[in-house]
Amino acid sequence: MDTFFLLVFIFWLGALLKKHPPSGPLMYLIPIVLCAYVLYRLWRQGYFLGHAGWRMRVIPRLQAYHFPPILEAKLRQHIPQLSRQDYTLACQALRIYLLLRYDQQEQDSSIVLPSQAVRLLWREFVLRTADYREFCQTVMFSPLHYDLEEEFTPVLSAARQRQFQHCWRAAAQIRDFGPPMADGMPLLFALDQKIGMDSGWRHKMENGSLRSQFQGQVYDSVFSADALPA
Repeated sequence: MDTFFLLVFIFWLGALLKKHPPSGPLMYLIPIVLCAYVLYRLWRQGYFLGHAGWRMRVIPRLQAYHFPPILEAKLRQHIPQLSRQDYTLACQALRIYLLLRYDQQEQDSSIVLPSQAVRLLWREFVLRTADYREFCQTVMFSPLHYDLEEEFTPVLSAARQRQFQHCWRAAAQIRDFGPPMADGMPLLFALDQKIGMDSGWRHKMENGSLRSQFQGQVYDSVFSADALPA
């Protein structure tokens, strides 16, 4: 269909440049139809639907995107026991987080990253500057900034507790990259323990609250389970 309309446009433009444009109604009908078709294609791709349109365009690209193969070896340097299946899960979790991060960027707010494995994978991806720039331009349609000098400090203040709560809710609602783990925990929260990363986060539900552990420190009652989606 695109080829057909392109040929029609070339024919009309060629005739116009030769000063032999189509006569009668065709003179006006052809450009009107072409413009209508272009607007229709843009609408189908979500260009006129705001943030919802952005998601419509980005999610299929995120699903189909293959991260640079070198990232698997780079992540294995941090996690020696990493299997191919573990790496696939880490990539899925990174896709989820990047989608969440852009959502929060649009709302001018921040979101926590509850997985050390995803943090390391994202960092290694950012260090491949050309690949990451192309990814942001062609997949996300927007730059996603990562501060390489930032050191994460797992201090669960009241504000960070709310960020954990929001991150859990948002991650639990995303089904485009696979279902949650068997215990219902979003992949973004379950990943570090699932792949056996000793230096990673550990999250589990206990007595209606989320217990999070990182680098030997335990944080309880981040938020109540009754605030979680079913």
